[in-house]
Amino acid sequence: VRITRIDELSDAFGKLQKGDILTEIDGYKVSFDGKVSIPGIGQRLDHEFLYQTKFIGDSVKIKVLRENPEHGKNEVHELEIQLKYLPG
Repeated sequence: VRITRIDELSDAFGKLQKGDILTEIDGYKVSFDGKVSIPGIGQRLDHEFLYQTKFIGDSVKIKVLRENPEHGKNEVHELEIQLKYLPG
């Protein structure tokens, strides 16, 4: 899942970058189609399920793949983002 926009009011602003590729949420691998496999559920779910089950103020730990233009390589970045209420 490629990040295409980051809301300026979110905690992710300044942490995520446009073009980052989301690879993991709270230890669950995100596949190329945006689905995650959760043990015990028996089906693959959209990655949004993982943060929609959380509350405002909770944190989400994610991993993203980010291009490093200086080295021409992709690097894994581990980020923690606190969920906030965003109007609109």
